[in-house]
Amino acid sequence: AGGVARTWQQAGRAGRRSSASLVILVASSAPLDQYIVSHPDYFFGQNAENVTVDANNLFVLTSHLKCAAFEMPFNEGDAFGLDAKSTGELLDFLAENRILRKTRGRWHWSAETYPASEISLRTAAPGNVVILDATDNGRVIGEVDYFNAPVEVYQNAVYLHETRQYTIEHLDLEDRKAYARPVEVDYYTDAEMKVDLRVLDRLREAPAGAAAKCVGEVSVTWLPTIYKKIKFGTHENVGWGDIHLPEQTMHTTGFWIEFSENIETECGLGKEALGEALHALANALRQVAPVHVVCDPSDILATFMLRAPESQKPSVFLYERYPGGVGYSEKLYTHHEGLVSAAIALLEDCPCKAGCPSCVGPALETGAHGKEGALTLARLVINADGA
Repeated sequence: AGGVARTWQQAGRAGRRSSASLVILVASSAPLDQYIVSHPDYFFGQNAENVTVDANNLFVLTSHLKCAAFEMPFNEGDAFGLDAKSTGELLDFLAENRILRKTRGRWHWSAETYPASEISLRTAAPGNVVILDATDNGRVIGEVDYFNAPVEVYQNAVYLHETRQYTIEHLDLEDRKAYARPVEVDYYTDAEMKVDLRVLDRLREAPAGAAAKCVGEVSVTWLPTIYKKIKFGTHENVGWGDIHLPEQTMHTTGFWIEFSENIETECGLGKEALGEALHALANALRQVAPVHVVCDPSDILATFMLRAPESQKPSVFLYERYPGGVGYSEKLYTHHEGLVSAAIALLEDCPCKAGCPSCVGPALETGAHGKEGALTLARLVINADGA
């Protein structure tokens, strides 16, 4: 349903009249669904979530600044979110780009557009890619933000709009258009990416059990490589295909966990087994992250490294899919124990032996010992002795 608040809202619609009503949540085999039905106290035992947003994200701040300037001119020395000096620098930037006009110490709106109409309530990234129905005279059926387009509306991707399925025939990133046609299939598509992540700046770090937790600015370069066809209900992989798109780079924020350089010998894991464990743990953490921040599961991505270039330590990264980040990473850093505990519960409650689509992913992807190794590493983050 998209979150605790939205689920209660939808449930309330069934009980608006005087007669009794029943609301049933039908869970899929997706890891997040399985976690929630195994831990109903998560849903019934808390209030609606707090929305997470970083008001100082330049994309967010600049967009709001435009809307404010449209309503009323800014005076020299005015502060908007930031201090007066930083606000002035942003206003000068908008004036240099002919969005505002500065006259006698005041900034006036000068663009011909209405700024609020260009701001999405669903994403912080500017410039969306529109999705057109090629069989209906190019009718617009939806849109996705520019950075997500290569992993959501690539050629042959299945796009769902108002319960109707479409397959993407062509993605034109330069023109920001994706062309689709209606289809009826029993699967959805999921893109695989080759990811290169570099830590640019550590904002905070602290011990986390026998490991360390960090949050900071990261640069992520990704290249979509293949897509998988995942069957509804069972989440089986029933096919795949290549993706031919250029790589992209984004500056965002991330949360990561670092383990000791000697973790292989300390836990009795070989190099291959350690890689499997890190991979499985990254998948599990990503799956339960939406429990702790109000976001769509696709808003947070994960990767792992046997030796991260910046620290030379085995690391698991969760990073935001939006330029500059919107505050998810900071919240995951603050609530890391709850996040890791939820991942442990997901793995322990799943009856599979070596991994499945309902916990860490198929064993063919995370290895025969991935699930077991992920539990070992996760417990180290909660308890210094790994007990």
